[in-house]
Amino acid sequence: EAFLRAFLKIKALADELVEAGDYHPTYFEFLFLMGMVIFDEADVDLLVLETGLGGRLDATNSIVSPLACVITSISLDHVEYLGDTIEKIAAEKGGIIKPGCYAVMAEQKESAMNVVREICKQKQVPLTIASVSRMKVLSSSVEGQQIEDKEYGAIFLPLAGSHQVKNLANVLETVGVLKQQGYQISNDAVVDGIRQTKWPARMQRLCTNPDFLLDGGHNPQCVQAATEALKAFYPDKKVVFLTGMMQDKDTDRMLEEMVPLAQEFVCIHPDSQRAMDQNDMCRMLRERYGVQATACQTVNEGIRTAIKKAGDHAVVCALG
Repeated sequence: EAFLRAFLKIKALADELVEAGDYHPTYFEFLFLMGMVIFDEADVDLLVLETGLGGRLDATNSIVSPLACVITSISLDHVEYLGDTIEKIAAEKGGIIKPGCYAVMAEQKESAMNVVREICKQKQVPLTIASVSRMKVLSSSVEGQQIEDKEYGAIFLPLAGSHQVKNLANVLETVGVLKQQGYQISNDAVVDGIRQTKWPARMQRLCTNPDFLLDGGHNPQCVQAATEALKAFYPDKKVVFLTGMMQDKDTDRMLEEMVPLAQEFVCIHPDSQRAMDQNDMCRMLRERYGVQATACQTVNEGIRTAIKKAGDHAVVCALG
């Protein structure tokens, strides 16, 4: 009911825009506006908004006075819209920073951090760099990581991979800037919140015998993070990759990360007009990379084929 009320409200406004000769909101903008109606009705205390594309020109950037602007690790993605260098993309991401807010940024390539530092300097916004040096990883597995943090002590992070430790640093520093603004957030609440975190399709183990992992990474940086985790958790096993990719993504760089770990590939066609044909991907894997690849017509067929090929000697990872 709430969804329908919001839809009808935004549809009426969109119709008015069109009648006035203006443009109709995009799908993303329409849903974003619906979200604002729903969250306003629900009277939420805090809202976490993730940009859809970049930042500076994103619909989410219409928020006038955010409490905190958080920038995660930056990679080369959507280069046709955001720019073809890390620095250009950092400038687009930094466009969310506004006077009066606090900024938090994951520690990363110095040139990217310098771009954001300059934006913060111009807008007189305090910037916190979130560094993993604040914590020590005591143990790590597919099930999660036991961490000792200098402020919060023992933390269990139920997410796999070193990249999630970087994300955790961002979270903890963001909580810190909220505290600076008067929010009463206890250490127990933070530790308990992290312990209860669920992130489907990020190194998520769906079943065992063989282990079947699902990771939604679809750009080179995310694929690299996933393959690093696979190497750490399965050092003695090869991987059967179940994959399907978009034609407009950097498929070569993603496959270059995956091929060294691969026993073979099972290729499917994602449900999108932008998808690469599974037969073309198989041909590219065989001819360019010299690895075995099988094309399947459906996702279900791909899953069954990948599990069968993995047997007892490999793991399956749906990635790309």
